[in-house]
Amino acid sequence: MNVCVIGGAGYVGLITGLGMAEIGHCVISVDVDQDRIRKLQGGESPIYEEGIEPLLRQNLDSGRLRFSTDLRESVEPSDVVFIAVGTPSREDGQADLSQVIQVAEELARYMNGYKLIVIKSTVPVSTVELVLSVLGREKVEGRDFDIVANPEFLREGKGLYDFFYPDRIVVGVLSQRARSTMRALYEPVIEGRVSSEEGPQNGSSGPVPVVETDLASAQIIKYASNAFLATRISLSMRSRASARGWGRT
Repeated sequence: MNVCVIGGAGYVGLITGLGMAEIGHCVISVDVDQDRIRKLQGGESPIYEEGIEPLLRQNLDSGRLRFSTDLRESVEPSDVVFIAVGTPSREDGQADLSQVIQVAEELARYMNGYKLIVIKSTVPVSTVELVLSVLGREKVEGRDFDIVANPEFLREGKGLYDFFYPDRIVVGVLSQRARSTMRALYEPVIEGRVSSEEGPQNGSSGPVPVVETDLASAQIIKYASNAFLATRISLSMRSRASARGWGRT
């Protein structure tokens, strides 16, 4: 498939675009950060990640992956568009969705046929409805686009491994067309047909479960996972401190 990744020079966007290219898709990763895009076009990664630069150069040389700062030229030829822009916390603790909203507004102008819009960014539950309302001003859901929530579960430094050998793939989806497209998109990963030097020690990852939910549930799963991991880390640190006698009065 032809895939566009918006926010493709950021951590999640770069891993997503590179992973999609490696499993056989033609990918355009687009970003507003011109310095990062120049580095990536030259085969230099702006982030640390095990095995990323050889894989980056390999996919650039094959023509399956390219980088751009032009959103229109990236969106128009694409079948699937990932939104992987940042959603940093504001001073009040709420997620700043300005980049997501801006992308949705620009997508509404540049979509020239049916597109599957996949939200990869970590966003509050109501965000999908917000994106739908923006796109719906000029386009018709089901005819011009479908929207999917596909949260990421990537560990920094191990992101490529987590993309190719995930514990599960979570897909929040409404239409059968979108469901079929997502399964086709991830088929090599789902069927365990990915081969990598960083792969499992036994040489075979096996099939990957696909968790299909509604849109809201997919986003809640991401937040629940983050909360669980944060609690686990906190308890682990507290346990270690207690074992060493720290914090005693």
